[in-house]
Amino acid sequence: MGSNLNTIGGSIWLNLLNTRRVISGHRIDILEDNDLFLKWLNDNEIFSSYTNLEKIKELREELYFIYQEYNQFNKFHENKLNGIMRNLPVKWVTNSENGELKFELEALDIKNESLVKILYSFIETTQNFGFEKIKQCSHDQCILFFLDTSKSGRRKWCSMETCGNKAKAHAHYRKINDKG
Repeated sequence: MGSNLNTIGGSIWLNLLNTRRVISGHRIDILEDNDLFLKWLNDNEIFSSYTNLEKIKELREELYFIYQEYNQFNKFHENKLNGIMRNLPVKWVTNSENGELKFELEALDIKNESLVKILYSFIETTQNFGFEKIKQCSHDQCILFFLDTSKSGRRKWCSMETCGNKAKAHAHYRKINDKG
C-alpha cells in the first residue's frame, strides 16, 4: 500500500474523511486550501467540470455522522442517508433488510457527479465490507480512517510505512529505556 495520504483510506469516501489530518501536531483541513483540494480530487480520480466545495464539505460531515452513529451505537442511520440522497438530483432507492444496505442508481445529473461518486463509494464500501472493516488509525497522533482488507481483520495503522513504523519504534525505545 502506498503512503499517499489522499488515497490511504482505500475508498473515496474514507479519503474524504481523511481530508482532516494531523501534521506535525497541528490539525489541518485540506479542503481549506484550493491547491490541496484540487490535488485530492485528482488523486481520487474525481474529474468533473463542476465541483462544489461547500457541498463536498457538507457531504463529509454527513458521512462522518453516519459512520459515528454506527461505530458508537451500532445503529445505521438510514434516514440520514436517505436525506443525503434526496438532496442529489439522482433517484436512489435504499433498503437495509438483514443489516445489508442495497441500492439502485436510476439517474445522474452531471453537476453533482463528484458528490454522487463519493456517495456511491460510501454505499459500495459499506455494502461490500460493512462498517466493521472501517477503522481509525491506532497511532495516537493520527486521525485517519482506512478500510481494513487484511485477511485477519486486525490491521491497526493507516499505513505501516508511517504510523506503524513510528508506533513500533516508539515501543522498542520504551522497552529499551525501561530495562536501562
